[in-house]
Amino acid sequence: VLERIGDVSYDDGSTNLGSFGTGFLGEEGTRLVSLPRDPVAAYLLFRTLVDPIIAGMLGFRRPELGSAELGADAPLSPGRTQFVLASVDDRGRATPTTIDFPTLADLQHADAMIRIPPGSGIQRRGSTASVLMLAAPAEPT
Repeated sequence: VLERIGDVSYDDGSTNLGSFGTGFLGEEGTRLVSLPRDPVAAYLLFRTLVDPIIAGMLGFRRPELGSAELGADAPLSPGRTQFVLASVDDRGRATPTTIDFPTLADLQHADAMIRIPPGSGIQRRGSTASVLMLAAPAEPT
């Protein structure tokens, strides 16, 4: 539907989070970012793609990826960047909490997202990983 009313292109496989689209809608060329329907994937892609765009448009410093020691081995995926939920301990070590199909419960307990570059093999524990800090995990009520 979006392709019929605008100029939208889709990325179907550069990340593990699913398809997302970017483009313009209508005669005025309203900017569009289309996110996947999975809420966790949509949130992580929003933080990765949309948040920096909005920050830049408002003149704020764009959120930057930091770096942390990887707390566990993480499998690499050929041709696909992975964004993985993680927990960062008091020593600054980021440990993946889930690799495949994170749930809302996984997101609730994560305080960071690790960017795993495309490749084959494994990114080894102890190596340096790119990390984006998320909001602090919610405390149980």
